[in-house]
Amino acid sequence: MKKSVLIFILSILVFSINSKAQILEVNEKFHKNLGVKLGVNMQMLDGVEWRPAYNTSIAGGVYYELRRYQFGFRCEALFSQANYTTAHTAGYFDGHKYYLPGYDTTNHGDFNASFFSIPVLFEYKIYKKIFLVTGLQYSYMLSFKDNNGGYSTDFPKNGKNVMGGTGINVDNIMKKGGFSMVLGAEVQLQNKLSLGIRILRGLTDENAGIFYRAHDVWKINSGQITLGFKIK
Repeated sequence: MKKSVLIFILSILVFSINSKAQILEVNEKFHKNLGVKLGVNMQMLDGVEWRPAYNTSIAGGVYYELRRYQFGFRCEALFSQANYTTAHTAGYFDGHKYYLPGYDTTNHGDFNASFFSIPVLFEYKIYKKIFLVTGLQYSYMLSFKDNNGGYSTDFPKNGKNVMGGTGINVDNIMKKGGFSMVLGAEVQLQNKLSLGIRILRGLTDENAGIFYRAHDVWKINSGQITLGFKIK
C-alpha cells in the first residue's frame, strides 16, 4: 500500500515537473521586446570632395525585437543627424580656379543633414547576454542645411550667379535615400537596459551628380553607440 502511494506521488511529481517544463518551453519560444534608444552617431561622407573625418551628433528612436533561444529579429525606427564639411572651398565645384571678389567665399562647405532610418537586423547570441547583429538599413534624408551659406552664395537657388551659371538647391546635392550594411552587437546590461554598438558601411552612391567636377562616389559610413531601455 505504501509502495503504491509512493509510486502515485512520484508519478504526480514527474507529471507536474514535465508540465511546467513544457509551459516554460512554450513561453521561451519568443521573447517580445519593445523599447526606446538614444546615443551618439559618428558619421562621415566618404568621397574625395569631402573631409575624411567623423563628426559626432545624436541618434535615437524605438525598437522592436523577437527572440527565440539564440536567434532574434530586430526592427527599428531611428532619427539621426550628421555634419559634413567639403575638402575644398565652394568655388571648386563651380569649375573656376581663382577667387572672385564679391562672388566666391573662402569657406569650405559646411552642411547639417537629418535622417529617418529603418534598420532590419538579424540577431545571434554569441555569449550569454551578448548578441551579434547584422542586416540592412535604409535611410531617408529629411533635411540638408547649408550652415555657413557658402554654397547658397556661390550657387543662388533662383536666377544666375556672376559666372553665368544657374543656381542650385542645396537640398539636391545628395540623393534622398540609400542603403547601408550594418554589423554590431547588443549587450544586455540589466533586465531593461542594453548597450548597442554598430558600424555601418554605405552601399549607395549618395552623389546626386549636379556638380560636373564632383564625379566621385560618395558613401555614408557611420559608427553608433546607443543605450536602450525596454518598455515592455
